[in-house]
Amino acid sequence: MHIITHGDCDGICAGALVLSVYTDSKVIFCNPVRLYETLKKIDKNETIIVCDIVRLYETLNKIDKNETIIVCDIAVNEVIFQSVGNFFKDFKSVVYIDHHPLSHDVSSNLSSNVEVVHMLGASASELAFYRFKESINPDMGRVAVYGSIGDYLDNTIGVQKIIENWDKRTLYFQTGILIQALEVIGKNDGMKLDILNNLSKNILPSEIDSLTQLAVEASRNEERMREYVKRNAVKFGGIGYVLDPKGPLGKAAIYARAYTGAHVGLAAEIKHGKVEMSLRTPFNIDLNSILVKVAPKFDGVGGGHAKAAGAEVPYEKFQEFLEVLSNLISVTLPK
Repeated sequence: MHIITHGDCDGICAGALVLSVYTDSKVIFCNPVRLYETLKKIDKNETIIVCDIVRLYETLNKIDKNETIIVCDIAVNEVIFQSVGNFFKDFKSVVYIDHHPLSHDVSSNLSSNVEVVHMLGASASELAFYRFKESINPDMGRVAVYGSIGDYLDNTIGVQKIIENWDKRTLYFQTGILIQALEVIGKNDGMKLDILNNLSKNILPSEIDSLTQLAVEASRNEERMREYVKRNAVKFGGIGYVLDPKGPLGKAAIYARAYTGAHVGLAAEIKHGKVEMSLRTPFNIDLNSILVKVAPKFDGVGGGHAKAAGAEVPYEKFQEFLEVLSNLISVTLPK
């Protein structure tokens, strides 16, 4: 069995929950763009579990089609579905666990061997915990809480029910260590896999080698970044944005909004001629819907959640993209 999951806090925790049940499974970190290539390398007779995916095609391409796969926390929109949708049907079975917006066109065209576990407003970790609840050690519930806090989705009824059995202050302390350490670890999949394996055994983040020290380092880096954003964030219409904040873009976007008084915060970094950005808002604005429609008009991609999303556009089109985005946000806001 293969567990395919996203490499953020929620994806790691969702993968750990599944691995605690299927202990002999192989774990692969992935995102939607690489998923197809990964699936092609997996035996089609296997079961796959896909959790929190944001590299899907490449991943699927590597898996034996006799396997079952479990996919967690990986957003599949219409564009990605064109490459991976038909590929799912070649596998023995697929469990698709996700909380990103799922269009009717995608859900209605999935093959019969695909079990969809989907809910907006709940983390992939919560969904994985309750999907396999009969087989999971109840004490693993705290791992579901870590993942939910990581995606700001800890206020659901399901998560609050788990928290009732723990001291929430301890849960938030442990989650803080995990989240901050992951900021320093970045794209080091080897370290992430070690963390996932430890979490699947219900080992506390504070007891996993070097995580506490990394978390302290990340907090110092974040404080420097916050000061940078405070000095350099610019308000453009309804958007407060900052470029190259030298830190996690999601957090920088929060600070950019806060320090400019804008409705939406945007933090971006320029890489290889493209602008990669994260957006955040506490307001009733559906960033996912806006970015899914707008980014492709500028030869880019975008999407995510209503209040937390991301996009990528060519550098030369960023300013025009920003203008259109600001106008749409202004129209969206209630009068």
